[in-house]
Amino acid sequence: MRGPRASLKMTDLDRDGGRELILRNDGLYAVLSPRQGGRLIYLFTRGPRGGALVVGNPTDDWNFQEEINRYMDRPANHPGALADVGFEHDRYQTSLVDVDSHAFVEMTNVQAGSRMRGARKTVLLSPDGPALLVCYRLPEGFGAIETEACLSPDYYRLLRWGRSGLSATSGGERRQGARNGDVAVWLALAHDEDTRWGEPASPEVGHGLNVRARANSEHFHLLLGCGEIDDEGCRALLREGMDVLHEVGEEAEHTGARRGRAVSRPVGPVRPSRREPAAPGGGGER
Repeated sequence: MRGPRASLKMTDLDRDGGRELILRNDGLYAVLSPRQGGRLIYLFTRGPRGGALVVGNPTDDWNFQEEINRYMDRPANHPGALADVGFEHDRYQTSLVDVDSHAFVEMTNVQAGSRMRGARKTVLLSPDGPALLVCYRLPEGFGAIETEACLSPDYYRLLRWGRSGLSATSGGERRQGARNGDVAVWLALAHDEDTRWGEPASPEVGHGLNVRARANSEHFHLLLGCGEIDDEGCRALLREGMDVLHEVGEEAEHTGARRGRAVSRPVGPVRPSRREPAAPGGGGER
């Protein structure tokens, strides 16, 4: 019998002229936008009672005041996740790898004139894991960086019933999250890396809570997941994911060789949208 698998594909999901990356397994469905900051624009979780959106805003074009999926500068509502402060609009080029039953994507910053040009963000989804593992590799001498995520556990419920059930959660010094009813989403830092929590510009939006991570090194990891987890569970997911991620990443970059079912598929620079981006502007919270 075929076991659980994670899969990935690149497609124009919302028909805006630019392709998005989709990583999925039986419990998670993640959408990344290489041309919009390499950000995670949607994360859905699926359980016995159905699915729920926990990161992202499905109407982020603000009645077409904004380009679809574009980071909104004013007000900075619903940044998604992996929104690197000061570099939210940078463009990325991608390489996709299917390895055994894992999904692996590497995004390289190709934004002309950006200090982050050449930076790599790598995302790994395991066959049955409840979280995305993200690896950052910054240009030499880059210095500290901050990245932000807006956590909206069960966005539909938040829209319909408001914030009464929304609360912040904490797993000690290395994990922050949000809960709404029986839906939980969290961001965790590796225990042995030079990372800590920062102060988001806006701790709250109408339908979510913002968290910000700060890294003082050029190589670090984040874990973004859903459901119940404890400190030891986070450590185990980080250890297991790093082993797979670094093995596959090194192989794809340096040898191009196959490992099991691994196939590297470089993808050229992303195409511009058919719509011109609107100037940053205001708008009410959704």
